[in-house]
Amino acid sequence: MMNLIKYEAARQALVEAHSVDEVKGIRDKAEALRIYAQQAKDTQLEYYAAEIRVRAERRAGELLRDTNSRAKPGQYQQESSLPTLDKMNITKDQSSQWQRLASVPEETFEKKIAEAKDSDEPLSLRRILSKKEVIPFSGEYEWYTPDIYLEMAKEVMGSIDTDPASSKIANKRVKAETFYTQSQNGLTKDWFGNVFLNPPYCMPEIEQFLNKLLAEYAKGNVKQAIVLTNNSTDTNWWQGLAVATGICFPSHRIQFIAEDGKTKSSPLRGQTFFHLGKSHDTFHKVFGDIGIVF
Repeated sequence: MMNLIKYEAARQALVEAHSVDEVKGIRDKAEALRIYAQQAKDTQLEYYAAEIRVRAERRAGELLRDTNSRAKPGQYQQESSLPTLDKMNITKDQSSQWQRLASVPEETFEKKIAEAKDSDEPLSLRRILSKKEVIPFSGEYEWYTPDIYLEMAKEVMGSIDTDPASSKIANKRVKAETFYTQSQNGLTKDWFGNVFLNPPYCMPEIEQFLNKLLAEYAKGNVKQAIVLTNNSTDTNWWQGLAVATGICFPSHRIQFIAEDGKTKSSPLRGQTFFHLGKSHDTFHKVFGDIGIVF
């Protein structure tokens, strides 16, 4: 009952909120509560917190969109009287995705919320956005890596020991010794050995997965890693991963694989392969065949 009272109070606070900072504060508290509930295995509280987080992200998107529409060309970045993303501690990815979430019709949004309650999958921004509304190459778990790139990763590392963002269908191709599905949440699991990572391309998940990878690599738990992302070079998470020992920009967009095994249409953006490890020469040799390697 107490959880329900807090849930209703949080929803009311979002309705009454008129600043992005205020909404983001609610969003961040909801996310912290969701993580706590997940660790405590309180599924009801975890769902309530996840729903408040998504609703807050939608409300933040509405306020960001209104702010941008009121500003004159160039004013948003130039005048200190107007809030900037840096001051609000919001990334460009978050701003873009939250505004897209705000553009989802109210009826569709509430329908997605209701559907999530009847499923076993966690509620997230990714789940709310439909395929037509999702940003290009935005973390649908159904974007499976083609065999050729998996074989290239194995040629560089020797094997794939851990795939922390996978599924039973995906692992039929990856053949990782250990893999974690969305419901298992690889962010809470141990990563070890040679890692192949094709993370969900939505915030905050992609940043969380990449931060964990760098942390596990620094500890020595991860010996090598091949990471496949879109080439969002202007994002914090891409810049953070640029400490990699090797980076490859493919000369073509990757034709990803759908759940039924058929080739999907190419995403609207190109991709990047990152390598962490000591096999510099092998990475350059293998991935140099498909693009420019640094």
